[in-house]
Amino acid sequence: MSDVVAQYIAALDAKVRGVIKGTAKLTITDEGSFLLVENGTRGNGSHCLR
Repeated sequence: MSDVVAQYIAALDAKVRGVIKGTAKLTITDEGSFLLVENGTRGNGSHCLR
């Protein structure tokens, strides 16, 4: 996971936890992607669950 994706995950995790209903995927060109889910954010692998 790139540093850019890791920074987005850190910034968005608390903001989406318990707020978002369902799943949204964000992709940053040439950096990677992550999911916004009901219980926080996930990086490129499920082991990145925060």
